[in-house]
Amino acid sequence: MDFSVPEELGMIREMVRDFGTRELMPSAAVRDEKATFNAQLFAKMAELGLAGILWPEHYGGLDADPLTFSCVLEELARSCASTAYALYGHAALASAPIAMFGTEQQKMTYLTPLAEGMKLGATADLQALQDFDQLQAVRSGDDYIFNGINYSVLLAADADIFVVYACTGTPGDGKGYTAFIVEKAAEGLTIEPEPARLGLRAAPSAALRFSGCRVPDAQRLGEEGGGLQIAARVHEAARSLLAAQAVGAAQGALAAALAYAQERWQFGKSLAAQQAIAFKLANMATQLEAARLLTLEAAWQSGQSEAPPEPVQPIVHTFAGDAAVAVAIEALQIFGGYGYTKDYPAERFLRDVKMLQVCQSAQESLLASIEPLLGKVGGGV
Repeated sequence: MDFSVPEELGMIREMVRDFGTRELMPSAAVRDEKATFNAQLFAKMAELGLAGILWPEHYGGLDADPLTFSCVLEELARSCASTAYALYGHAALASAPIAMFGTEQQKMTYLTPLAEGMKLGATADLQALQDFDQLQAVRSGDDYIFNGINYSVLLAADADIFVVYACTGTPGDGKGYTAFIVEKAAEGLTIEPEPARLGLRAAPSAALRFSGCRVPDAQRLGEEGGGLQIAARVHEAARSLLAAQAVGAAQGALAAALAYAQERWQFGKSLAAQQAIAFKLANMATQLEAARLLTLEAAWQSGQSEAPPEPVQPIVHTFAGDAAVAVAIEALQIFGGYGYTKDYPAERFLRDVKMLQVCQSAQESLLASIEPLLGKVGGGV
């Protein structure tokens, strides 16, 4: 068994870590406070090829594997978890359905500009996806007429292309939902702001409200009634990527706590030299390394052609999420009273990892709720 990092992957990790340190970390607190997405930073990531990291080169991507993407998200989250989450939403949730289920024409028209970073993709938040019935789409000739609302669409205010899941049949039926590509300029579509979240604030969400919005049949993804299968496949493929972000954000919290402990002196020596703090830092590093190895194994497994005999995807969310939150709490404790102020990043990392833990739970809940419906039509996650 070889645990060494391939040279190419090591170079990508170093490149992304350097990008995060130079471009993301200095302004992370400001973007978090303002709860705004920075399109210029996303454009810089696109120049590095990260916007289409998973997709084939002939569509403008890097054709990287899930393990590479997992490492990229971890390194981005180390500096700014919101930026990592924005890239995750764009590539793994909004672009992925088009790459996996789109026609060649749809891929050329939509996936290519998404992969090149010329367009930003968005889709509904995981918790919102569990209530498809709020958005109805009725067939009318060669079009579908959309009415209703899609809440919690990640980066909706800044995105150009949306992947939406609408009810096209009987609510609660496994074949009652369909996936569509919707352009921001579509008539009858308006974007409504939503309150900022506690964590991941620089990757804000908004609601999509449809009123008589016409979407051509050519923008339907897959077969009519196949929306649940698409949602299940997309989120199953992305399962380990949330854990990677949690590990990265917790690593950022640990690094900040270690730096503070080395600089802060009490009783004639640094906090890091105090036995209680040293033991705490060692325990944090141990938890984080265990979570990282489990997350990397899950990412590696998702890129294999054959299903592993003992998949770790079902447990990586719980372990990595819990470990990340525990590490972030301990990091804040090391800062003492300063940890509760915005002068230091400890409180931001804690808010972000807790939000990622909530997203992990929502993803598992989504997959669990979809599976019985798919079973009714002979499908499966």
